[in-house]
Parts: sequence; C-alpha cells; structure tokens
Amino acid sequence: MTEKPKIIMDLDGTIVDSEPFQAKSSSLVVAEITGKNFELDEMVRRYNGTRSEDWVKALCEEHGQTEKASYFAKKRWGMTIDLIRKEKKESLEIEGATHFIKRMFGLNYDMAISSSSNMEYINVVLDKLGIKNYFNFLISGDMLKEAKPNPEAFLICARKFKQPVDNCIVFEDSQIGIETAKRAKMKCVVVGKTIKNFHEINELNLVELASRFNF
Repeated sequence: MTEKPKIIMDLDGTIVDSEPFQAKSSSLVVAEITGKNFELDEMVRRYNGTRSEDWVKALCEEHGQTEKASYFAKKRWGMTIDLIRKEKKESLEIEGATHFIKRMFGLNYDMAISSSSNMEYINVVLDKLGIKNYFNFLISGDMLKEAKPNPEAFLICARKFKQPVDNCIVFEDSQIGIETAKRAKMKCVVVGKTIKNFHEINELNLVELASRFNF
C-alpha cells in the first residue's frame, strides 16, 4: 500500500494573510533604518519570501548601520507579533486553510510547517488560529543555515518525515517559495494559482493538483 504523501506548508500568504501586519512593521523599521518610507508594492517586490533577518541585515549594511541589524530584526518581529495578537482570528486566515488542515489531520495525513519566519512568530500565529497541534513539527527561518530559494528547509522536512522528496507535497504562495520547491524536486500546490482557495482541494484531488506543478 502506497504511503500517503507528507504535506509541507508555508505559513505567510499560504495559511495566514499576514501581509498587512508584516508590511506595517517592516515599513516602520525601514523608515528608521533609511530615513525614508517604502510603498507596500516596493516592500513586497524586494523582500517577499526572504527571511526578515536577511533583508534587515542587507538594508542596514546599505545604510551604514550593520551593528544594529540584530536590534532592528528583533524590533520588527516584536511589532509584527503584537499586531497579530491584537487581530481577530477570522481576519487572519487564508480562506479555507484551517478547515483543510483539520480535515487532512482527520484523514491521518502528516503535516509540517516550513516558514522563513522566526519560531516565536510561527507559534503565535498557529496558537491564534488554533491549529498548532495538527502539525508533526515546525521548521522556522531561525533554524536554518540557508534561506529560500535554498531547499534546506524542505529537505529537512523530508528527512524528519523519513520520506523521499517525491512523496512530499509543498503548499506555497510566493515565487521564491515555488522556486524552493522546484530545487527540492517536490510537488507543489501554489495557493492563488493552482487553487484559488482551500475549498478546491481534498484528499481525492491532492496529488493530481500537486502534479500540475512543472519543474
């Protein structure tokens, strides 16, 4: 009997609509580092899918504040977490995501979170949505040597699941996350492209939808 595929899920933009909160905290930190404001579209274009610590460090280096990179990265995460804690649960979730996760858990699928965000933030978000216990394990950006598009995080997930990469299905939304899945040689469901929302996917069409992803 073929073993069920293992599900690896990104967090931001895949399970939770964190863009408004990430953008607000990022814009405040960027303004403090550079002395000028960035529009949301510019922030997304430059930094979407990358680790906060990495782009904050790069920005600090550009503006002669290298020694403050750690301070600004921690400040940004702190502001983002505060915003998430104050928000209503219903306004955070990507449509159908928590229902899908609970349904797949009930069908005995193993699932993991693999996110560029830090572990404190991941725990806050999953606790807020009430879904942390549905995942076998969590992989955060601060656990990794390399950031996306390096496939380190997805490959760690495959090893922890004790599965070959071709029996792992990634859920992603960003271009850099999609590129990471390609490099890991894993099937991928692209939220917002392969599916418009999680109501479109179930156990019967999971593998078929993921197999539409072309390397």
